[in-house]
Amino acid sequence: MDLNKYFPLNNQVTKNQVNTLIIAIVIYIVASIVVSFVLAFLSFVPVIGLLVQLVSFLFGIYCLVGLILAILKYVN
Repeated sequence: MDLNKYFPLNNQVTKNQVNTLIIAIVIYIVASIVVSFVLAFLSFVPVIGLLVQLVSFLFGIYCLVGLILAILKYVN
């Protein structure tokens, strides 16, 4: 199963260059933090808050899986 089409950022990670791995990790973490800030601002609105919580949760899982795949691609 090829997950590269779902995680295009991981295509930049190469085996012998640690800076490509660090860049991918930083991008995933910063994106997750930005989505969390948006959740904090919109959580007070009843209907929109629930939708943003769901999107934030799914995006957090996406970032976590992306981080794991980036590390695995660097190791292999």
